[in-house]
Amino acid sequence: MTKPSMPKATIMTRTDMKKAITTVPMDLNPHIWLDPENARAMVKDIAIHLSEADPDNAATYKAKR
Repeated sequence: MTKPSMPKATIMTRTDMKKAITTVPMDLNPHIWLDPENARAMVKDIAIHLSEADPDNAATYKAKR
């Protein structure tokens, strides 16, 4: 079984971040983690990916999500 590849993190410069912030459409809320349902979905997804990357501690990640 092949291990899935994890995407590399992108490091943004201050200019990139400022551009990203100012180009978000006003009808979208970029603070998606503030919604409890979105936060639950993100925590579950993070736990799944951590479990794949660190199978020795998968039970811990599953228990804490």
